[in-house]
Amino acid sequence: MSEQLLKTASTHNASLVGMIDSAFGRVMDVVASVGWTPLARLAESGVVALMQKITVGHLRVLTESHIYNFPPHGSEGIQDGPSAELRVVKDSFWIRLVTMSDLGFAEAFMYGDVECDDLVTLFKIFLLNRENLVEMKSAIASLLFTLPQRLTSIRFLNTLSNSRSNISAHYDISNQMFEAFLSRDMTYSCAIFPTLDADMAIVEKGERLLENGVVVKGLGNGDFHGIGVDTDIPTNKLTLPDEEDQLYQAQMIKLEHLVKKLKIPETSDKVIRILEIGSGWGALAILLTQKYPFVEVDSLTLSSEQKSLAEERIRAAGVESRVRIWLMDYRCVPESWSGIFDRFVSIEMIEAVGREFLKEYWAIVERCMKPENSVGVVQVITIPEPRVGVQDTNGIFARLISFGNGIPGEVFPGGHLPTVTALVDTLAQGGKNKLIIDSISNIGPHYARTLREWRRRFLARFDSDIIPSLKREYPDVFDESPRGRQEIEVFKRKWVYYYCYCEVGFTTRTLGDHIITFSSAMKGFFAVAALTVSSALGGASASSYHEKRIDHYGQATWFNPVSGNDGCGYQVPSGVPAVHVSPTYWRNGQNCGQWVQLNINGKQSYGVVTGECKTCQAENIDTSPNLFSDFGHTDIGILTCKWKFMKKDWEPKELPECE
Repeated sequence: MSEQLLKTASTHNASLVGMIDSAFGRVMDVVASVGWTPLARLAESGVVALMQKITVGHLRVLTESHIYNFPPHGSEGIQDGPSAELRVVKDSFWIRLVTMSDLGFAEAFMYGDVECDDLVTLFKIFLLNRENLVEMKSAIASLLFTLPQRLTSIRFLNTLSNSRSNISAHYDISNQMFEAFLSRDMTYSCAIFPTLDADMAIVEKGERLLENGVVVKGLGNGDFHGIGVDTDIPTNKLTLPDEEDQLYQAQMIKLEHLVKKLKIPETSDKVIRILEIGSGWGALAILLTQKYPFVEVDSLTLSSEQKSLAEERIRAAGVESRVRIWLMDYRCVPESWSGIFDRFVSIEMIEAVGREFLKEYWAIVERCMKPENSVGVVQVITIPEPRVGVQDTNGIFARLISFGNGIPGEVFPGGHLPTVTALVDTLAQGGKNKLIIDSISNIGPHYARTLREWRRRFLARFDSDIIPSLKREYPDVFDESPRGRQEIEVFKRKWVYYYCYCEVGFTTRTLGDHIITFSSAMKGFFAVAALTVSSALGGASASSYHEKRIDHYGQATWFNPVSGNDGCGYQVPSGVPAVHVSPTYWRNGQNCGQWVQLNINGKQSYGVVTGECKTCQAENIDTSPNLFSDFGHTDIGILTCKWKFMKKDWEPKELPECE
């Protein structure tokens, strides 16, 4: 279906990778469709053996000849928890599952080889049993799984030649289709809601009521063991117009939040130029230029469909003279753009860059930004560190339950989700240590509701809006023939799978959505302080206490923090006198944060921490950060304390008042 539906001028069918992928795809389609009973039985036995390891929740699998219960009735497994049911329609389900793991399961669901009463709960069961399921090491499963996995790993090798095809495959389906489920601002990224789960009204246990009586099952953020509160709070049923307003308002909150992070002055007698990589449909560029009459935006996209509609929306907003949309790969930015941009922004585009090109991405960002006083903000979907080691294993469901690349390849080919550490490291390397991270925050929990809102609209408007759009766009594919109707159903199932798959990832914090702010290095005191303190922490001390550094803007970052909690995460141990962070202090009943002491060449400087520091231990993860502060933190082994200096070489006789 994807080859029929998503052809673009940039698809390179004659390439070696394209030929291998095409040939492999044909073989797999034949094997899966024929079923090949002996192989199907072998695959079924291997999967059933794996499923015996399920101990939490309950999964019921129905075939023509068997009813499997995992864990089996009467076993010692912990059967309390979520419950889901799979009905195997065709034996090709087992073949797809064993040969292509999560991608095979996705395709089996799309093509009707298997039915599931609740995908969201099913994925939750896999997550709850993740540690047991990834231990599958049978020779048969390894033989059946490994070769296809190795071949498909090069299917979307993200070279410059096919990068545009990867983007187009997701976004060039039809503007009208996206208009059907996005809010009117056409923002296709995580929103920020005042309340995470206010969209849900409990019909019965595990079910939420949607528009026109349609029931979609989902997870509240308090519905996952160990995360959030213990129970969902019932809310009133919402009508579609109200929901539309709520999604729009949440998207505008997010966009305003990013604009605030860009630190654009209220007035300016000169033009402030902003580079945006990933135009979307122009929502952020429109907001920026409407809010600031002195701002100009150059925005890059690889989707011709997006470019066309974005420019139409920009003209309608009356800002076409200050917004330019370029159909351009970020690696093709002209040399004349070097060092000319005051601000940089990118919303959920880095996922399409690919692991091998992250350093190059940051190098280009650094090249385009002005060397001083420039600010950048990126929003990016991430995976936590532990998932990196899981996603390359050969166990059945390994990539599914680890959300290896996060977004199913069938919906967003070529995508790779980085870890925050990978982003930090490649930013430092690609940016030649000229880009300084100012804050890191995670809005990932808001993505679960965002996805539910999209799924809600997608289902409510599929017949009235999306099917007519598909028929107009691809009349030879989506016609009234039996095959055409099947293609429509496959398309619908693909997107439902995508929404559910990602919703569970964000609900359970298996996926994150981080906002990273950074700035160009400035000359002067902070740069000198950074170099001096870094030197003080070098040599034997650095090897004993892991890596520690002081960044130019008064930001202290500890990698792999050591013991010695002083009320602000982990302080630098005694014997390294360069830095000390105090416990929290209070004034007039107000939490003032911590104060910081730097010893630089024998002189002391003090500052005040502007946000509460958090440790990186799992039990102390902050799952509800203040999204509107400049303090950033991560939950995967990096501790960041940011402060601003009150006065150079100033030793207070008493702690300063809270600002």
